[in-house]
Amino acid sequence: MLIKKFLMTLLLFFTSSYSYSFDTFVVKNINFNGLQRVSKNSALTYSAINIGDKIDQKKIKSIIHHLYSTKIFENISVSRDKKNLVINVKEKPIIYDIVFSGNKLIKSDVLKTNLVKIGLNNGEILDRSLLFSFKTYLKNFYHNQGKYGTNITTKIDLLPFNYAKITFNFNEGISAKIKNIKILGNSRYNVNDLIPLLNIYHPKFSFRNILANNDYNKQKLADALENLRNFYLNNGYIKFKVKSVRVRLSSNKKEAYITINIHEGDRYKVVSFKTNNDLIKNELMNSKQFQKDFINQYYNQENIINFQKKIKDTLDQLNYPNPKININSTINDSKKNIDLYLDVDLRNKYKVHRISFKGNYLSQDSVLRREIQQKEGDYLKNKLIQQGETSLKNTGYFETVNTIVKKANKSNDSVDIIYQVKEKKTGLFNLGLGYSKGQGVNFELNILKDNIFGSGNLISFVGTKDSNQKYGEFLFKKNGSIFSKNFNIENRIFYNTFQGNHKTFIDYEKDSYGANINLNMPVFNNTQQINIGLDYLHNHLKSISFQVPMWYYLQTFRHLNPDEKAPELITKDFLINYGWHVNMLDNKFLPNSGSEIGLDGKITLPYSDNKFHKVELNFKNYLPLNKKNEWILFNHGHVGYGYGFQKKFMPFYENFYIGGFKTIRGFRTNSLGPKGVYFRKTPGCTNEKNKDSAFCLTKNAVGGNAVFSNSFELIFPTPFLSNQDLYPLRTSLFVDFGTIWDTQWVNTKTAKDAQIPNYNNEYKKVRCSAGIAITWISPIGPLSMSYAKPIKYYEDDAIENFQLTLGKTW
Repeated sequence: MLIKKFLMTLLLFFTSSYSYSFDTFVVKNINFNGLQRVSKNSALTYSAINIGDKIDQKKIKSIIHHLYSTKIFENISVSRDKKNLVINVKEKPIIYDIVFSGNKLIKSDVLKTNLVKIGLNNGEILDRSLLFSFKTYLKNFYHNQGKYGTNITTKIDLLPFNYAKITFNFNEGISAKIKNIKILGNSRYNVNDLIPLLNIYHPKFSFRNILANNDYNKQKLADALENLRNFYLNNGYIKFKVKSVRVRLSSNKKEAYITINIHEGDRYKVVSFKTNNDLIKNELMNSKQFQKDFINQYYNQENIINFQKKIKDTLDQLNYPNPKININSTINDSKKNIDLYLDVDLRNKYKVHRISFKGNYLSQDSVLRREIQQKEGDYLKNKLIQQGETSLKNTGYFETVNTIVKKANKSNDSVDIIYQVKEKKTGLFNLGLGYSKGQGVNFELNILKDNIFGSGNLISFVGTKDSNQKYGEFLFKKNGSIFSKNFNIENRIFYNTFQGNHKTFIDYEKDSYGANINLNMPVFNNTQQINIGLDYLHNHLKSISFQVPMWYYLQTFRHLNPDEKAPELITKDFLINYGWHVNMLDNKFLPNSGSEIGLDGKITLPYSDNKFHKVELNFKNYLPLNKKNEWILFNHGHVGYGYGFQKKFMPFYENFYIGGFKTIRGFRTNSLGPKGVYFRKTPGCTNEKNKDSAFCLTKNAVGGNAVFSNSFELIFPTPFLSNQDLYPLRTSLFVDFGTIWDTQWVNTKTAKDAQIPNYNNEYKKVRCSAGIAITWISPIGPLSMSYAKPIKYYEDDAIENFQLTLGKTW
């Protein structure tokens, strides 16, 4: 604003200086030169002058001032032609377009949004002073980011009809790199121990230093100083302070040298911690853990902050949602100790008078209300309000959810709660294309409508196709609640055709169709879910190549001679499926912390043709290693087991498989473990170890009924990529290992004579690989690449070092 006023003053000064000087006269006519978009009548109105007015030098300045105040004109002069007044103007151009070139740090849509906020937008009058101010703001922003060599120029191209095109040209240059940090004033700790705490510079050579982003900017330095301050305050140095910070730039502004001057002070112990509140004293402060954490311990600010949070949570559970909490300290410098005093004002309890919703134009109130844990008539609890807000966000129906708590009808002891939501589109039509080496090119069609007619229910159709199978399903999911517990019921019908091949699967064809109904119910504050359901499956097996485990399976249905052709088989099964899932991840696509556990199983019911039970456990855990979640330890595991009962085998098509991107990278997808063994020679089947044997061993993996796999990954900042948060990209080093075996394998004398491996003991053959992986959430779906080197492998294992998965796979 100061710049704008200064420019306006200059304009007025120079304009009045170059206007004609003349005696007072009565104007008979007023003429304007230079008008384009503005009409003469409008210009007369703006100038506040009429025919017949007396004109003098003061009036001339007033005319110029009024015209400039409209912000329409950028050059004005006034002259006299006898009794006529001539006003020469130049109108400011209209912005036709604004374009950006060379900007990488700030996205173009962010720049445009900020320009709109200050009044520079397509169709608006071009104000050069605003343009100058915005350019200055941008330079300051880049300087704060450590890019001192940034050059920003603006070009204004005048177009016909007084339009203008504005071009911002950015030459961002490179950020100044931190080359050295000095810490002065430290005596308690070695500088080599303090500098790593800053987390912005690592003087010693290390893998972390190679990958670290050591660009200098003011916010990073502020965060670093806060880290240093917290370290001292958490170790008893209550009087610690940063006295000064000096940043020196090299002559080319590419290197930054930082000097931090600190005052450590003395180390203090807490000798007493008292309170005026008996409730808190009895609930929290009389415990042995409290005495252990605080009394006769060095002052620790982090522990005190956490204790304040614990007090608030405790009081919230006791129906005191808004307490006032102060912790005061009395410092004894001679004894180097501290007395802490907790002052608690409980304030009022509040009952919830009414809960209402705003912004849900489509969604029914009942759909939102069942997500709310806080109930009308109960005491107000912040935790329940937050849980309700989180539950509404997790439905996926709303872009934003905000909560307002206000007094009800001027009452001092009751409140109204208003959940303000902004609905979003919940329909989906998706055509997907993916690729993986194991399955080749795959296609997907997904049509989904969630929250249909605002009921909270969902319908969907999914169709997929890859090199082995075609699959289609229709799903209807109904959400509801009973006894204040949410649930949903899923009804699904499906059809599937599967055709094996010699590369990755055993040879058979299977046509399936069926239906199921599942009841899913969240428990434990919606962080866990249990489900139980009933399935019906109709399977038609055909074109079976007579492989030994298949023969054992088919034998349980009818007696077969190994020399005869494998028959077709139709099975009809009823199954109970069950599951327990825990999801505490902080992000759906690229989590930084939390865990996810899934236990799933199914078992056949009486009157089913098959008799088997299958169960598997999947778990994931993300452990951040620093506060910025740049370094994360990730662990993923899978355990599965299935068996037949009542003299039946688990169907071979229910087998587990490992190898490839989701299990053990560096090996071909689904290629590890037991191999296909046939009764007679078939194309591509040999037994070089014993050519006279009745058995023939292939290299085709057939899976097993027991599996274990695990993976450890170190996720780290992607090298050479600044502003990691702007890119949905993740890089990691990993170690994968696992094994698969078949407890249903019958190790007969014939098999031993043929030197067929005992697949019952295959669990001893653990495969292991290590490598590097990159995952990118691209606009067309997740893209994952890995390069792995097998560490432990066996003869006939199919090695595949580089692997790529693009798009959604199934």
